[in-house]
Amino acid sequence: MFQKTLLSIVLSLFSCSMVYASYGDCGLGTQITSGNKTIVSQTFAYTTNGTSHITSVVTQTSGCDYSGIVQKEQLQEFYVMQTYVNIEEDAAKGEGPYLIGLAELMDCAPEAHQAFALLLQSNFDQLFEGSIQENEKGKVLLQRIKHNIRVKPQLAAKCKVS
Repeated sequence: MFQKTLLSIVLSLFSCSMVYASYGDCGLGTQITSGNKTIVSQTFAYTTNGTSHITSVVTQTSGCDYSGIVQKEQLQEFYVMQTYVNIEEDAAKGEGPYLIGLAELMDCAPEAHQAFALLLQSNFDQLFEGSIQENEKGKVLLQRIKHNIRVKPQLAAKCKVS
């Protein structure tokens, strides 16, 4: 069991690194190495960018620009895929850091974060229902959340949902 868990962590970190390798001019690793082009520094930057990317983008400390709609949707989907279980746990409670992170990625105003969390809690069964293929869970959950926001005009006005 431990070996499977360790392997899944290593593969997750590697996939994060691979997904965000194209953002070579921004990210924590790039900021730390200050553009040094040696193999060691590039490997460090590559690995650090991949493992710290979600947090640094949500807190806007990565130096990366994610202003495009397609990029935002891809980042939202990636965040939901990588933190699905955590989002599910926070949604059941109606609060938590993963819901705040998702609300931020969906450009919800800070005063809407509590309403966003309560929306997910009150629609928990509908959002997390059904047997969905593992690789589709993030995408399906994100679509369901966006639908629920759209049908709530007050929340839709405070969250930018495409």
